[in-house]
Amino acid sequence: MVELSGSPKILEQLLRAALNADGATRVTYRDPIAAYGLAALERIGPWMTDAAVEARARWFAVRVVAKIAQGYRSEATAALRKAARSAPDDDTRADAERALAELGATPTGTPRSALPTTWQTPVMRTAGGRWPGFQDHEFGRLKGTRWRARDSSISLAPLLVTELRYLDPRFESLPVERMPQVHLAIPARCQVPREHDQRLRTGKLVVYAAGPTQEEPEAAFEVVAGWFIEKGDGRGKIGPVNRELWDWPWFLDALRRDETFRDELSRAMVRHDLSFGRYVGQGFAIDSSPGWVARFEEGNLVIREAREGAEGQDIGRGWDEVTRRLEAAPEDAWWSVHVWKSWPKDVAIAAGRAFAFDAITPVLRDLAGCYLEITRAALE
Repeated sequence: MVELSGSPKILEQLLRAALNADGATRVTYRDPIAAYGLAALERIGPWMTDAAVEARARWFAVRVVAKIAQGYRSEATAALRKAARSAPDDDTRADAERALAELGATPTGTPRSALPTTWQTPVMRTAGGRWPGFQDHEFGRLKGTRWRARDSSISLAPLLVTELRYLDPRFESLPVERMPQVHLAIPARCQVPREHDQRLRTGKLVVYAAGPTQEEPEAAFEVVAGWFIEKGDGRGKIGPVNRELWDWPWFLDALRRDETFRDELSRAMVRHDLSFGRYVGQGFAIDSSPGWVARFEEGNLVIREAREGAEGQDIGRGWDEVTRRLEAAPEDAWWSVHVWKSWPKDVAIAAGRAFAFDAITPVLRDLAGCYLEITRAALE
């Protein structure tokens, strides 16, 4: 790490901006602040143990200090050990423990049996380090692919998990059977004892390497990144769509009543030109999703028909209309809704490794704020 020798006033401005930023924006200040090395450590280290500092800002401070450790290991690990012992909440202490583990250090005097129950699988330092970018043979298939692996040095998944843990340290990548997909989520919501199908009930951040399959020979070769939420049909072992296990009711509540949620989702959609509604591909059947797609056009959320024979017809506008249509979903129908962006295969391949950081991560990071609003409310 090369420490900046710039004005202390600039460092103070960066710290103030990070403290006042929302979660999705705050993470962008990590590297600029960490570049000030020991000067930054002296200022942001105390955030980790200050009860007056917002919890999310404490998590951010842990990530900055972990970054500083690349150049000032002993000083930064000492600060993390202090946070692991005396941070004002379990989550920050667990986050400091995790950062130390990823650095190959442990908190002095803390036996493994005493680790907080919020401990998550650490991302190995080598994981994702040699991911070369998407390869031509990886679209629409699993054979011969490695991009989904949790700890492989040539996998994309650990790069995404590392970025999302700046927003919430509980993020994990979850395996998807027989599909070229990665799900990124908070395991506490997706995994319920003796409920193998719980992940079907909850929202996930997703990345797909889509392509034609035997079942979908016309599917596009593309990378998809976004947020996926589904509603069951109330039948069989999946059971009724209730608030205890399903994210769908929480999602509708947020769209109905929470202007902040709508604003955050709108900003993400505008910033990345996202679509909301029907996504067809990767096994998502046409009859299991709404027959429309909503996008922002000249500042307005426009809903357009997506059914064959009427594609593109303007059928409504605004979040109230989107919410009304989602509320009208038949109780006995299974629906899946995506908020997503897609890129042609050739674009993704040509971008190489940078595609993870320049394309996928910004979309997931902005949608993660909305995902976390739903998940945290459901877990409380």
